[in-house]
Amino acid sequence: MTLRVSMIVRNEEHRHLLKAMDCIMEMGAYAYVTDDASDDDTAGICQDYGATVRTNERPKFWEHEGKARQEHLEWMDQFCQEGDWILALDGDETISDPDDLANVIHNAEMMKSTAISLRLYEFWTETQYRVDGLWFGNSTPRLYKWQPGGQINDRPMGCGSEPTYVQQASRFNQDRCRLLHWGYVRPEDRERKHRAYSTRLGGHGHNTTHVDSIITEPMLRTY
Repeated sequence: MTLRVSMIVRNEEHRHLLKAMDCIMEMGAYAYVTDDASDDDTAGICQDYGATVRTNERPKFWEHEGKARQEHLEWMDQFCQEGDWILALDGDETISDPDDLANVIHNAEMMKSTAISLRLYEFWTETQYRVDGLWFGNSTPRLYKWQPGGQINDRPMGCGSEPTYVQQASRFNQDRCRLLHWGYVRPEDRERKHRAYSTRLGGHGHNTTHVDSIITEPMLRTY
């Protein structure tokens, strides 16, 4: 079983990148990173961890997320083979039990599944995650078997991290390994995300109520 991590990053040096790269190392995975023209040492940190890195000459992700992800997916095609497992990860995300991921994948293969659902936990502090509104209870098939020629949804924003074939895949639902998102922990990042999503296409996923909830008082639970 070969596990590869697919990641697009920009200016993550002083955020949660080290935590994400440590997690990838613990999983024993090969990381393939597109650096979206960072102004800091994001690319260098990824390379220090042994990742294969390509760099955009100018930022593309916020221009059109779908096209940026499609370019990244097509670049990965030269490294991946059918049967490889791909984990779509952001630079501010980790897996709760990286040392158990191989067992989860083994169980999925025994069930003839080609995608694995990960429950998403949105952290608002280093120890507390959010449970109100749409912030909790979501599962996402971020772990899937590679197929050549995959396509990303052609959307300027909110296109998803995985190819469209993953949505139709036979999915293995589990709760042993969870996706932990740290991108809202810092107040300045919450404010930045709220501004960005509010000014793009009526909000992330076109759900302005959900976008506005970024800056409302959250209901938190200790992890």
